[in-house]
Amino acid sequence: MMERRRSLRAATKGHPLFTQRYVPPIHTLNSSGESTGGSSEGSMDLCSTSLAAATTVATVVTPPPVTTPFGYILHAMEHDAKWRQERGVGRAVGMYRIHGEIGTGNFARVRLGVHQLLKERVAVKIVDKARVEPKLEKMWNREVATLDSLHHPNIMRLYEVLETPWKLYLISEWAPAGDLYAKVTLRGRLTERETRPIFTQILSALTFMHGNGVVHRDLKAENIFFSTSTHCKVGDFGFATMCHKGQLLSTFCGSPPYAAPELFRDDHYEGAPVDIWALGVLLYFMLEGCLPFVANSIPSLKAAILTGVYELSPGTSDDGTSLLAGILQQRPRSRFTLSTILRHGWLRHIRRQDTTALLLPAITNRALSTQLPTHSQVSNRLLSAPEMSALNALTSLGVAPTSLDQYRAQGVRSAVGGVYRILLHKYQQGLPISETLFQQVATSPTGKKGGKKLHDADEFDVDGSSEKPPQGLHVPTTSRLLRKQVAYDDVQHSTTCVIL
Repeated sequence: MMERRRSLRAATKGHPLFTQRYVPPIHTLNSSGESTGGSSEGSMDLCSTSLAAATTVATVVTPPPVTTPFGYILHAMEHDAKWRQERGVGRAVGMYRIHGEIGTGNFARVRLGVHQLLKERVAVKIVDKARVEPKLEKMWNREVATLDSLHHPNIMRLYEVLETPWKLYLISEWAPAGDLYAKVTLRGRLTERETRPIFTQILSALTFMHGNGVVHRDLKAENIFFSTSTHCKVGDFGFATMCHKGQLLSTFCGSPPYAAPELFRDDHYEGAPVDIWALGVLLYFMLEGCLPFVANSIPSLKAAILTGVYELSPGTSDDGTSLLAGILQQRPRSRFTLSTILRHGWLRHIRRQDTTALLLPAITNRALSTQLPTHSQVSNRLLSAPEMSALNALTSLGVAPTSLDQYRAQGVRSAVGGVYRILLHKYQQGLPISETLFQQVATSPTGKKGGKKLHDADEFDVDGSSEKPPQGLHVPTTSRLLRKQVAYDDVQHSTTCVIL
């Protein structure tokens, strides 16, 4: 065994891809997290397909040779006792080692994960199947399908979906710089100069969503995440749904402080204006450091929203005041549209700012596709430069191009696809694929005796007793909003709930 490690180490010394990790070709896992059969997911309708129906037996693909990085990690996952033990106690799933909690919600908890071949930190959203009622199942399927179909620089990127007999796992990109709620509550109101690039990025994501027939229905500060201090992304698509222009919806959902008046007043509503109202609440929250409508109870909050009276600081610019007034209109038909907002005078300064804001980039789903390429696309050289780079990296890890079609059929549940999506995302962002010494792959996947730790994130204890979050990680805060203290807990923390 040691001789094989030495020879493989010599053959791959200095290889630039040895940060990558293994992705099992089959994806339904047993209670210990071990592969038991194939699963595949085709294009899922946003409204649903049951979890059982989404899992079908797929063609078993011959695994890469053990002499390749991919094959070696696959072999280690099956035979390394420590790795198997961690899967059994919930500290690992698929190719991911799971660490401390970084967020919670009404239906799921989110933990930090590390892909053990690529060494990439990810967010792992975990749902206990014992709590999966039809309503939650529908939300889960919506979130998976929406994230899988929307590829935009300001929308959280989905990497992979896994399932064991007891839990569901959604693997997405990690936002190390926290969320908008923490940013504002910890440091206070933002200046208009600071607010513009953030607002513009949210506007960019929302325009892209609506252009693809998707409404979010749960825009709030807690769902705006920062990958860097200036680059933000919209996440948490559990309430998202398909909705075309003129179509009326009847499910009242979201967070009460961000709810549009028509959600309280009417039996049906249009989806896009509801998102635009929430965008206005977000703008107010950034500029004022608090929410525009506050109350001690839901009935009082409803009355405040239907009245539509809010206060602005004296220093707010005329353009800022005008933009808020146009967005926070009581009647949906009178409310600014996204195109009107984009043309508003308040945003004319954005082009003169030294910022990383993305002004409605001219991209399509094809330009940021995260699906594995087909063998035909590879043969006919139809791939973009980032796609080609990601494919070459995948091939160097041991995945044969001739097997791509079989992995592609598994959709977001393909572990090979998960590796490809992470690689592609890094290349699209212009990020380097970090170089790792071979012993990080050739030793126990847990990074114990015999080699370096796999990643600095592996230093965290995951039993919950001595857990410490990495620097920059958002930790729930007890700080109150600066200008107004909200007694009603649901209002202060914008807890997601269904409005009855």
